[in-house]
Amino acid sequence: MLTIFQVLLIFIGTLLFYLSNKNQQFLVRPLGRRWRFTSYLSLLLANIVIYVDMNGPAMIFQSIVLSMLGLIIFPFLALFLRKIRPKSL
Repeated sequence: MLTIFQVLLIFIGTLLFYLSNKNQQFLVRPLGRRWRFTSYLSLLLANIVIYVDMNGPAMIFQSIVLSMLGLIIFPFLALFLRKIRPKSL
């Protein structure tokens, strides 16, 4: 089973990856390249922590599923929050 720490590392990594993309909708300007590198490090650290806990195909499957979940949730969250926020004049 994944721990909260492993899930948080993957979600932080995918959130930083999304926020450093030029097409993100949360921030006015995307984060810099340093944050993209930080997201890669977070995802790598999460995979290492998952590998220590479990082995083989289960580790690969769970890390890919959580990464896909994070990369799907954050753009939809930005879309829904943009519809909720009133537009400024």
